[in-house]
Amino acid sequence: MVVLAHVFFGSVVTALAVARKRNDPASTITTLQKAIGDLKITVDSLAPIEGDVITLLANLRHRMEQELPHLSSI
Repeated sequence: MVVLAHVFFGSVVTALAVARKRNDPASTITTLQKAIGDLKITVDSLAPIEGDVITLLANLRHRMEQELPHLSSI
């Protein structure tokens, strides 16, 4: 599973680089950046936490920190 997540991560990073080089629309860039964030959370979730919910939530908050202000306006 970890290998598969890393393959997807590499694919999205490559797609983002190509999209930036081609000057794709901002919405495309934003979508790819969010996908990278989602994949980071996925990879983090695969790490052994051994029942430490506080560490798990802290890692999730760290990954989502930039998104949290945007969510409050929804």
